[in-house]
Amino acid sequence: MQGNRPLGVRTLTPRRYAGRMLARRLLVLAAVLLALGAVAASLAPRDLRGPAPTTVPPAVAPRPSPPTSGGQPVVLSVNAAARRPATVTARVGEHVRLSVRATRPDSVAVLGQTEPVDPYSPAMFDLLLDAAGDFPVTLVQSGRRVATLRVLPAR
Repeated sequence: MQGNRPLGVRTLTPRRYAGRMLARRLLVLAAVLLALGAVAASLAPRDLRGPAPTTVPPAVAPRPSPPTSGGQPVVLSVNAAARRPATVTARVGEHVRLSVRATRPDSVAVLGQTEPVDPYSPAMFDLLLDAAGDFPVTLVQSGRRVATLRVLPAR
């Protein structure tokens, strides 16, 4: 024995004691956090329905592109303030740039596309016509037809 302690037993200095206490505190903190995580996971709602079924849309073959015009777009303009609806004409396969002017803010719809219009900014449509027929050009909010886009068969 050395002094009051048996051989092979070391005394803890304040520095060693602080290090061991810090390690114990960190282990207790880790155990508490692990326990909190387990409690939170057990209380969280579960989706017991299983994974949502996924649907794959059927494959659709792309439509053949119509023959294009001579490369230059056909520029058409409509004034929505006119009393009678105008008729503008183009042919299947032509690239059309349609401009619609209005005196009041609204939205213009043609061929499934909608664009805003106001006195300072016309509605601009960039269209590639692929079907013949008469298509309305309407102001969405007012519901008024301002023109008809007449698409004739290709030459």
